[in-house]
Amino acid sequence: MLHAGTIIHQESDEINSMQALALTPPELLIVVVAFLVSIWNTSIGPSGAITFVTMATFLPPTAVVPIHAVTETAANAIRTTILRDLVDWRFVAPFSLGGFLGFAAGASTLSAISPSEDLLRIMLGTFILVATWIPLARLAPERGLFATAGGAISSFLTMFVGATSPLVAAVIGQRHGNHQRVIGTLAGCMLYQHSLKIPIFVGLGFSFATYSHLLCFLVAATMMGSWIGKMLLSGLPLSPLKHAFRLIITLLALNLIRQGLLPAFQ
Repeated sequence: MLHAGTIIHQESDEINSMQALALTPPELLIVVVAFLVSIWNTSIGPSGAITFVTMATFLPPTAVVPIHAVTETAANAIRTTILRDLVDWRFVAPFSLGGFLGFAAGASTLSAISPSEDLLRIMLGTFILVATWIPLARLAPERGLFATAGGAISSFLTMFVGATSPLVAAVIGQRHGNHQRVIGTLAGCMLYQHSLKIPIFVGLGFSFATYSHLLCFLVAATMMGSWIGKMLLSGLPLSPLKHAFRLIITLLALNLIRQGLLPAFQ
């Protein structure tokens, strides 16, 4: 027979477990944004890192890139699977080779300089503004080892600023004019890039277990969003949506820069 104290203790444990799984309002917003952006990324193309910017607005700067890496690994795993016939593996292979070199340099630099949270906010916001407003397709090399170079440069940058898909999409766009082909190949490249960051950040001492409940929701949301996006592929008007997302991303990026600069004026 169970005593009243035992029952109360069990109920308390159950309540604590439910509270541990519950999302805070900012975390819920991040999950919803990740779901919607995953639909966008699969059906239209790179969203300009709006999920990343949202994470950077509410999470500690040092946690943004690692959490974003896990989220995008899940999203691009399902995206690569459902769009596998559209992936140009002859591009992904040299991209991955360059990416390995970029990661090695980025990890060494990150462990050596350990930038402050305010500096990271400024770096994140600045990079997102550049990726949103500068026509990166014009900067991508047109021939030669551009896939390897693109992999090296973007993999180095992603250790600091996380979301480099607009840059990678610009490089892929130099090789493929077909919209669906670009999305498929981008998924393959991003799957490699984001998945490799996970063991690197573990080695650098980041604790993913601290955010395990949020990561579970993010993985589920992005995978469901990718499936929905596949059904909408090529069926949405591109121009109006891109303008709206660009405006939102710009405002969020400017807010990140403001947060990073604020301590200097206090």
